[in-house]
Order: sequence, then structure tokens, then C-alpha cells
Amino acid sequence: MGRDSSIYSCFTTGNAIKVPTDSSIGNGVVLSDMGINLGYGTRIDDYADLGKGVQIGHGVHIGPEAKIGNGTIIGNGVTIDTGATLGDFCIVGDHAYIGLEANVGDGVTIGPYATVPHASRIDDGATILMKRQVHL
Repeated sequence: MGRDSSIYSCFTTGNAIKVPTDSSIGNGVVLSDMGINLGYGTRIDDYADLGKGVQIGHGVHIGPEAKIGNGTIIGNGVTIDTGATLGDFCIVGDHAYIGLEANVGDGVTIGPYATVPHASRIDDGATILMKRQVHL
């Protein structure tokens, strides 16, 4: 366990998971038994559930009761709000925001700085990009 890190009453199965520096894992968090990688400064709140092979960048916040599917890759600085669900094999770009109780299907790609609004449903295989404004 890294310096300035904390683990509360969490549940893990199988293989050891390295908790990096300045990270926090809340009560009742479920971490699968295979291949989870956590970046430094990661905060996983109470009762979140992470599937097998999940890769998490630095400075990520996963809210309470969020569910992350198998093989999902989460970039740096991402926020996944309370009760949000990400399906299997999703890719979430740096600094994206997944809203409260959003439901993201399998194989979805969410670009850097993109926002998935609260209680949204994103179908399998969709791509979500940030809307850009060009000022001339």
C-alpha cells in the first residue's frame, strides 16, 4: 500500500491488488481478482464494484455504488458519479465526467473531457465526444 493511502472494510477476491500512493478505497468496495491497476491519487467510494482487468489512471474518482465492467480503461482525472454503470470493455478518456446514475453500455468510447449527463443511457458501441466551440 502506498504512502498516504487508506483502505476501509473492502472486499477483494483472489490476487493482491496494489494500492498506490495517496489513494483511498471505501467500505464495501468489490475489486475483482484479476488484473486491476489503480493510478496514484485514485479514490473509490463505498460499495463501488470493479470488474476484472479494469485499468484506472491517476486522480480518478469513482463514486459510491458505481459499477465498472470487465476490461474497461479509465483515463486520468475522470469522475464517475454515484450509481453510474460502465459496461464491459469501455474506454473513458482523460478528465471525462460520467453523471449520477448514468448507464453506459458495453464497448462505449467516451472521449477526453466529454460529459455523460445524469441518468443518461448510452447504447452499446457508441462514441461520445466533447462538443467544441470555435471562436473566430
